[in-house]
Amino acid sequence: MEHDEYISEGYAMEDQDWYSKSFRSLRPKRKKSRGGSLGVTLEQATQKYIDAEKAKVGEEIHCPCCNHKFIKKTYQQKFHKIKCKDRYWNSVDPVRRERAKQYSK
Repeated sequence: MEHDEYISEGYAMEDQDWYSKSFRSLRPKRKKSRGGSLGVTLEQATQKYIDAEKAKVGEEIHCPCCNHKFIKKTYQQKFHKIKCKDRYWNSVDPVRRERAKQYSK
């Protein structure tokens, strides 16, 4: 049998590549922010939601959650990402706000 038959991915790589791939999992992972709060005040977010609701398709609007500027693509679109929609509704409703605080711990 030839020696080449037994070469696996780890043995065929250069030392520097092997080191960076094998020890990447040992590095401490950063805790991701869940982003539980709005990027604007609750009053501003509510007003932006109303403005986004009144806007026509094709108009430029601001996301009520993060204030990101985008073009409204459908009549029901009010947020530019689903995460923003969830964050907004978890912040506006007091019951959902408390539940979100419990789960974010």
